[in-house]
Amino acid sequence: MPLSLSLPLARRRHEGRILADFLDNLLPDNPDVRQRWALDAGLSTAESFGLLSEYGQDVAGAMSFRPAGAEVVSAGESVGDDHIADRIRRITDDPTAWHDDAIPPRGQFSLGGAQDKFSLARFGGGWHETRGEMASTHLFKPRVRGVPDGELVEFVVMRALRWLGVPAAGVSIFDHAETHSLVVERFDRRIDPAGEAGPESRIERLHQEDMLQALGLPRLRRFEKDGGPGADEIGNLLSRTSGSSSREQYATALLLSWILLSTDAHAKNYSIFIDAEKVALTPLYDVSSIVPYLVGTKGTDVASFRSRADAASLAVRYGASDLSGSVGRFDLEHIARRAGRPDSWLLNQAELFVTVLPTVISAAAAELPTRLQTDVVARLVEWMPSRCHQIAEQLGLQIL
Repeated sequence: MPLSLSLPLARRRHEGRILADFLDNLLPDNPDVRQRWALDAGLSTAESFGLLSEYGQDVAGAMSFRPAGAEVVSAGESVGDDHIADRIRRITDDPTAWHDDAIPPRGQFSLGGAQDKFSLARFGGGWHETRGEMASTHLFKPRVRGVPDGELVEFVVMRALRWLGVPAAGVSIFDHAETHSLVVERFDRRIDPAGEAGPESRIERLHQEDMLQALGLPRLRRFEKDGGPGADEIGNLLSRTSGSSSREQYATALLLSWILLSTDAHAKNYSIFIDAEKVALTPLYDVSSIVPYLVGTKGTDVASFRSRADAASLAVRYGASDLSGSVGRFDLEHIARRAGRPDSWLLNQAELFVTVLPTVISAAAAELPTRLQTDVVARLVEWMPSRCHQIAEQLGLQIL
């Protein structure tokens, strides 16, 4: 099977821009993180290939990079809640502190994306720091920079998606010693209970790549407005490579991103599994909502809220515009047809979602520890009914 749909097996050698972009997408977006990693590893530059030679043994998907001839290391050290809480404090105070400084640089993980994060493995009822080819199983995301309580909003939305029956990564909240973090289960890892050669053998890697990698695009092209792929381009890729369930899942994701105002649902926040037999869309991840941030702390009337929601820019165009207020029945019918379903298919889903989302969001928020049920979370719960009524009116749906 190929490492990427952009690197087909028909070619024996890959080089140039597409390969460089594929590798670059495996590393953090933050240039300060890359610079720190290069300095810690004694590298002269923060170039992608060099960084992956040091930090590429545990990356997204099933790949593992190390220098030719380097010793194969696979190790895990049990860590307790106090240690994890300390990791959370350090990365919160210093956004470049993704790694545990007590572990040598070579063999630590690399993860793409903009959010500050670190990874651990969970097996045998406990948490473990991983090194080398031992795969991690969970991502810790303590905060979303510039978005107060963004990690809590993401928790609520992701829990709600799973309750709605939408394939989505599992999430939980780590809460210890006045620190907390969103914890995301890696869907590109699977625990094999039959592993016999030690704990590390129980973690199976599943290969995946994000849509930018699949389409051979650089990480800066994630939003359509910045030259990235739109809904039609991603839909066409799925039509060429995947079954009907992936096309339908993507269409449903577009609908929910609009309803929830998950404005960060760009191409890098969709991924596909690749194996020897098929390509399939992975569960959804990084789904959130800007609804609580459209409301002032001193009160906002419904008309102002709706106006701000209409003016929100989505990650892709649903029709002629990327503005939320421009989406209508015709656009959803077009998306449904592209997924191979009748025109009314997404409209029927929309009617269900706007009916039950306020209740589901409220129930998911109630799962948070009491001290984390913040004003931002309360605004999400309070204003989701208004957002759902706005959608219903926009589509001409009847809800109670």
